[in-house]
Amino acid sequence: MMKVNAEELSRVREALRIFPVFAGKVIPPLKVGIIKGIFALEALPADISHAAIRRFLRWATANPKYRQCLVDGGSRYGLDGRPCEEITPEHQADARKRLAVRRNRVKQTTKNPKQTPQSSRAVTVFRRGRKYPNPVTDQDQV
Repeated sequence: MMKVNAEELSRVREALRIFPVFAGKVIPPLKVGIIKGIFALEALPADISHAAIRRFLRWATANPKYRQCLVDGGSRYGLDGRPCEEITPEHQADARKRLAVRRNRVKQTTKNPKQTPQSSRAVTVFRRGRKYPNPVTDQDQV
């Protein structure tokens, strides 16, 4: 799972609102390679790095709602907010597969929340060369 900085994402999102495709609340399926168009225009503030834009697009396109739009099919949109190409069956299949993996992961975590493996209970802490017993597993010995 990708960790993101919420403040950075919101700054990038606000900066990208100059493009009509990013003006709405929900980001529609984007044209393949749209990042090249963003970088080519150089219309964004200097304090927003290319890496931050990449992180934002990776975060936005990993969203289940975005992927569901891909599964549903239709058009991809360019920076001007107009349809420019169709979503290919390969991209639909990939989005369907990724959604299924995410759903399975969510199901597993709701079935077994915070399941700890046996090996994690037998942890011993080492501090400054001295061995301290784990208070959870070694209560009899303390």
